[in-house]
Amino acid sequence: MKSKTVYLNNLDFSTNLKKTCEILAKSEVEVTFFGKILLEGKNIRGDLNLNEVAAKVNLVAQERSKSNDLTEDEREYGNLIANRLVTLYLRSDARVLKSNFITQLFVWLRELFTSNQMARKSIADGTTARLFTPLDIQT
Repeated sequence: MKSKTVYLNNLDFSTNLKKTCEILAKSEVEVTFFGKILLEGKNIRGDLNLNEVAAKVNLVAQERSKSNDLTEDEREYGNLIANRLVTLYLRSDARVLKSNFITQLFVWLRELFTSNQMARKSIADGTTARLFTPLDIQT
């Protein structure tokens, strides 16, 4: 019998914003000793990096905003996803600050040498959330 559970790391973000939102709402962050910031939850299997999820969401926001084919519900879910990612980043930052020096060093090195930091910046400054806003409302 095939499981009906949809796993976030196999999910097509561009067409399943509702399911992505539901899964992220039940997810938490974990910081490993070696500085990985991972999402954990019932519907997540394997290592799923928070920055990779943010990069995928940011890419979907850019592509779907450019084609202007988001429905009103999808825009709402996109904004909820962007807000949830902000919350997850804040929680990960708090966990990193509570971790030992070596873990903090590994986190810093990963942030320095990975390319997903632009996604985090776009999530944090609201750029991604604005991309999910209808064009006639954007200021």
